[in-house]
Amino acid sequence: MTKHITHIALFSSIAIVAALLWFGSQNIAAESTILADQQLPGLHYVIMSGEEQSAIIQVEYDTKSADGILQYKDTVAQLSREYALAHPDTSFIVDVTFKRPMSIEDFRTLNSNYRAKPVDFALRTVASDGERGTISGAAEKAGDISTEAVDRIFNSVQENQKGVTLKGVVSFRANITGATYDALSSDGNIFLVDALQPYLTDETVRLKPSVAPSEVDYHTPNPYWFMEEVGLIQ
Repeated sequence: MTKHITHIALFSSIAIVAALLWFGSQNIAAESTILADQQLPGLHYVIMSGEEQSAIIQVEYDTKSADGILQYKDTVAQLSREYALAHPDTSFIVDVTFKRPMSIEDFRTLNSNYRAKPVDFALRTVASDGERGTISGAAEKAGDISTEAVDRIFNSVQENQKGVTLKGVVSFRANITGATYDALSSDGNIFLVDALQPYLTDETVRLKPSVAPSEVDYHTPNPYWFMEEVGLIQ
C-alpha cells in the first residue's frame, strides 16, 4: 500500500496543517439533537445541533471505489450548481479538486481567469519510493501562494527525505460568486467545484434559525487522496 505523510511546519503566513484527514464516523453525543439525516445518491449527511448558536455538519461518501467517488461528484456538482444559480451575486466558499497536480504558476492563472480568491490549498509531494506527502496551508492575504515559503518548506522536506518531488497543487478552497461557478467547474483541469458547505450551512440555519453561519462546523474529506487510491488521477 502506498504510504502517505503530511509535512508540518509554520512559515511566513502559511500554516502547514494536516491535510486530507479522514474523520471517519464520529460518535454523536447523547445530548446532541439531529436536525437532519439524509441519504442522497453517493453521499450521506447529518446535521447536528451544537451548543447555543452552533451546529455540526458531517458528510460521508464511499471513498474506496471509483464508482462511489464519481457518484459523489455527480450529486455534489448538481447541488452546487443549484446553489450557485440561486446566488449569482453572493460570494461563498467552494472546495476545488483538480484532475491532476497543477503548477503554482498555472494555479495563479486559473484563479485570475475565474476571479477566485483562494483561502487555503494542498500540494502533493511524492518520494522516490512512492510515498505521498501533502503540503497544505493558508493563502496569502491577496489570495496567492507564497512561492518562497513553499520553496523553504520543500527544501526542508528534501533534507529529511531524499528523492522527493513537488508535483503541484491538488486542491484548494476559495471564495467565488455564483455567477462564475459554471465557468470554473467547466475548466478542463478541474474534477469538482464543491459548494456543498454553503448549501448545507443554509439548510442548517433554516432548521435552526438561532445558528450563526460562522459557528457551523463542516466536516468532509476532500476526494483527491482517494482518487489517487482508485486510479482516477489522470
